[in-house]
Parts: sequence; structure tokens; C-alpha cells
Amino acid sequence: MSIPAEDKATEQRFENVEVDKLTEYFNDLEEVKDLCDDYIECFKKEHRIPPESDKYELLMELEAELIVRLNDITEQIRHNYVEIFNAYEERALERVKRQRLELLREESKKPKMSKEVN
Repeated sequence: MSIPAEDKATEQRFENVEVDKLTEYFNDLEEVKDLCDDYIECFKKEHRIPPESDKYELLMELEAELIVRLNDITEQIRHNYVEIFNAYEERALERVKRQRLELLREESKKPKMSKEVN
């Protein structure tokens, strides 16, 4: 069972993104997942049905329709949720910055090796 979009949205803490917008985003992602699942099922059936049958042709038509729908929804997601992508990118940059600072702190705590002069 997947986590409801509303729960996912409230768990994300972005300063510049409304919870309602995040909920819409996660709902759209769920639709993408459903379309992908449908496509995978078609793909599996494709390998069990003889290519010369009418059923195979119908399956190919359905696969093509699913690809077009996937393209449409992912394009909409790219355009409608730019601020969410930016927020995730900012979060990733902050995480990398924190990790680097932590590494620097750890390095500064280590005793320095003295250089021996022969």
C-alpha cells in the first residue's frame, strides 16, 4: 500500500511550496506510476501473444496510447511543478554542503601526522 499524497506532502517541509501544490504533484506522480504499470503489463502480454493476431495489434495500439499519455503527463509535470523541482535541488545542494562541512570538521579533529626529518 502506498503512502497517500496528502501524507507525503505534509512530510515535505519546503518554505516556498504550498502543501496543496505538493499534494497535486504526488497525485500526478501516482498517475505516472499507474501508466507505467499498465505499460509493463502490456509489454509482458506482448511476449505471450503471436504477432500475427488481432489481439497483438490491439495491444500495440494500447502501448502507443500509453506512451503518448505518459509523455503528456510528464510534460505537464515538468511545466506545472518547477518550484518543486527547484526546492528539491536546493535541498540536495544544502545536504551536500552539510556533508562537506561535516567531513571538514572530522578531518580537523584528527591528529596531524608530524613530518620526520632524516
